[in-house]
Amino acid sequence: MILVTGATGMIGAHLLYQLLQQHPRVKATFRTEEKKKNTAKIFAYYIETPSDLLARIDWVQADLTDYHDVKHAMEDVRIVYHAAAMVSFARKDAGQMIHNNRLSTANLVNVALEQKIVHFCHLSSVAALGQSPIITDETTDRNKNNTYSAYSCSKYAAEMEVWRAAAEGLTTVIVNPSIVLGAGDWQSSSTAIFSQIDKGLPFYTNGSSGYVDVWDVANIMILLVEQKISNERYVLNAENLNYSEFFTTLAEKMGKKPPRYKIPVWVLHVVQIALIIKTYIAGGEALITRDIVRSATSRAAYSNEKIRNTIPYTFKTVAQSAEEIAGIYLKNK
Repeated sequence: MILVTGATGMIGAHLLYQLLQQHPRVKATFRTEEKKKNTAKIFAYYIETPSDLLARIDWVQADLTDYHDVKHAMEDVRIVYHAAAMVSFARKDAGQMIHNNRLSTANLVNVALEQKIVHFCHLSSVAALGQSPIITDETTDRNKNNTYSAYSCSKYAAEMEVWRAAAEGLTTVIVNPSIVLGAGDWQSSSTAIFSQIDKGLPFYTNGSSGYVDVWDVANIMILLVEQKISNERYVLNAENLNYSEFFTTLAEKMGKKPPRYKIPVWVLHVVQIALIIKTYIAGGEALITRDIVRSATSRAAYSNEKIRNTIPYTFKTVAQSAEEIAGIYLKNK
């Protein structure tokens, strides 16, 4: 039996959908019944009657930070795809996110070792890597003098648990995707970019990043397990674009005006300080945090050379991904 954690998230749901094309049943974890609706919603983007496919999922309600819940979820499991993670840029969530993402991964790999799981595929992020001034790859070390976001620290801590389990004998593989583009909840994660473009996005910042399609992430994870690749990590990235190029491509596919005005870095810092003062007086959480400012202005690029040399795979371009996702968004908004 195959287990997918995080199956109610955008990446996990696409991975689950793809696995169900190849296997009669797949086990998946969920936290609440409400979260399961997101998986059904994503399936409905691709198939008219998702109920038949959904009926082949063996759902297990589990808190992955609870060892006993994890042990119950992994009964009769041979392969694990760990796609669950807490994601937040809010300062109030930092400690809990680092704790949860590390502990949930530790529980999963510990049970996997106990139960002699055949293969453990861990969905990480390029955020767990160091940052090269030229191009980042699997060998780029984290500079201890750099400042990393809480999300980055949480993914790095989770990876350390996977590498520790690998040293103890667990067959593992880690994937580190860049920004993942896919259809899902249009109000959260990277998927929210499409709803923002639809509303109008006249501004952009002077940063850059890498991008990869959600189907490419799902397909490569499955291929790596099928080919029994062990104790390796792979950056998954299709293209590197600056934010002006990226938002212009999305806007064109959405039939919207591309952004025209570049926001200087100093303006973002001024707005951040103003919002911090406002939230200090009125309460609540600042909408623009230091991590968000850093992300919006950093210039990052990622290499996909290692994965291309390991398996024969052609990534979708950002334009191809944007066109497909925009079509789904416009049909379902």
